Amino acid sequence: MSKTPPDHNPPKPPFKETPVHGAVANALASPQAVTLQIQAQQTAFTGPLPPPEILQRYDAIHSGFANRIITMAEKEGDHRRMQERSQLDSDIAARVFALETDRKTIQHGFDIQRRGQNYAFLVVVATLIVASYFVHLGHELGGGLLGGGGIVALAYVFIHGHKGKTSTPMTITEAPRPENSDNPKTQ
Repeated sequence: MSKTPPDHNPPKPPFKETPVHGAVANALASPQAVTLQIQAQQTAFTGPLPPPEILQRYDAIHSGFANRIITMAEKEGDHRRMQERSQLDSDIAARVFALETDRKTIQHGFDIQRRGQNYAFLVVVATLIVASYFVHLGHELGGGLLGGGGIVALAYVFIHGHKGKTSTPMTITEAPRPENSDNPKTQ
């Protein structure tokens, strides 16, 4: 019984064979010295437009391709500038709003202080009028204590401030900073 030899099929390469592969295989199989030179070239460019040589090749493929690429780059540039302008306008509007809010907050604080000063003036004037009336009626001690006590209390408030002092509103430059655990002052 004769056995038929198994088919000897070499494994197929994982890539598609081209004439170059065959030429390389033939050159390597020959007993003569082989010099193999491989050269690679890579071209890169930056910016919205390719170099003129590449634009010419696009135009060679189809007339007008280069012009379409240039028009596309111009539109993209216009769009980018419009977006940057919009972002700047938005940033300016936000800063103007913050400044206007700060101005209103500061003005409100001044208005409250002015109102408090006006009320304090009215209270002092009323106290002095009542104290003067007491003195006029012959109650010099009561009038003196009332008038002197009112003036001393007012002077104390102006020198030392009042106990219910509220914190000043926070502005953009006074925003709290996150604590840094590496900073020895905060530990």
